[in-house]
Amino acid sequence: MSIMQRRTFLQTSSWLALAALSPAVYQTACRRSGSVDGIGIQLYTLRDLLQQDFEGTIRQVSAIGYQHIELFGYGNGQFLGISPAQLKKMMKTYDLQVVSGHVSTGASDKNLRGTMTNEWEMACEHAKEVGQSYIVLAWLAESERKTIDDYKRVAELLNRCAEVSRRYDLQMTYHNHDFEFVPIGGVVPYDILLEQTDKELVKFELDQYWIRRTKATAAELYQRYPGRFPLWHVKDMAAGSDPFFAPVGDGIVDWPSVFREAEAAGMKHFFVEQDAFKEVGPMESITRSFRYLRAMTY
Repeated sequence: MSIMQRRTFLQTSSWLALAALSPAVYQTACRRSGSVDGIGIQLYTLRDLLQQDFEGTIRQVSAIGYQHIELFGYGNGQFLGISPAQLKKMMKTYDLQVVSGHVSTGASDKNLRGTMTNEWEMACEHAKEVGQSYIVLAWLAESERKTIDDYKRVAELLNRCAEVSRRYDLQMTYHNHDFEFVPIGGVVPYDILLEQTDKELVKFELDQYWIRRTKATAAELYQRYPGRFPLWHVKDMAAGSDPFFAPVGDGIVDWPSVFREAEAAGMKHFFVEQDAFKEVGPMESITRSFRYLRAMTY
């Protein structure tokens, strides 16, 4: 039985079991509109496991129940050393959809091909080949973000690259950490990125952990820039004065409240991510996160 057939069988069996209950219970279950589906994962979470056994790790991701993938590690025409054709075939084998992928400006390695400043069109071609709908600037090196003028240059780069990515039906997107919210000369850099990029050409991937490490709030951003945040990174925060990362549902974030703001944000897809680990390893963490999200209602 294929992965897709197995999923279909399990889902059908669950609904048949519900149907055997009273009509009221069955109808209530069918109206579970405040639930999440299409749960995605940012593969950076599993970077060490992927280096050891790429396909075996992808197989486990699918078996847990994840459906959507966000890639990282693209460069020189490959995704983590794997060709677009190989990756596309593997995703099909395990019934996974590549929705998004992270890229860099190229500032840290000017010889790297397939960045926003070196053979960008090749990056777009390969992103489209593996099925992506979004292409995301994931990180700014420290040398790129010292001044507000630096951020203005990043905004210009995002606009230029978005003109190209649009030709490939790819939405250009920017992923935040916390440094974008530290004022420089009284100006918040994240505001520069939002205000000096074309609101149709450039969208944002809001990291729900890093926004909580700042003085900003997601709700305020949604109010000021409605619909600009089609992608989220869903990662939890442990309790403490210097909170570490935690599996989703194990930390202090009120996830039902977060997801109730999805419409205001314009959220279309979200990806579980955990940057580092303490008590449990990556595979156990993403399993816990998936089970929590799949059972959550909001």
